[in-house]
Amino acid sequence: DALWWDTSALTRRYDPLEPDSDRVRFVCGKSENELFMSRLVPVEVASALAIKVRTGVMSSIERDAAWNSFSAHLASQYRLVPITCLYTHLDAADDLTRVD
Repeated sequence: DALWWDTSALTRRYDPLEPDSDRVRFVCGKSENELFMSRLVPVEVASALAIKVRTGVMSSIERDAAWNSFSAHLASQYRLVPITCLYTHLDAADDLTRVD
């Protein structure tokens, strides 16, 4: 299966306190799944982890471990989609959500 991940869903893989984190880790761990994300997601994951440290949800050591895990997955499991490829899909999604 080809699965598209946004930051809010994917961050659950790296924070066990997030709701449904076990489910996200299970789905991401299935070898038959292709995991796609926008080129923006790594920046957003870094930001989300930094916010967790600033708000006391996660320690800097936990953040570093989460980032290292994300980086390893980025190199081996995730397929980045260039932002320019998204425009066509965004237009199609916009068309599909319009109610006439």
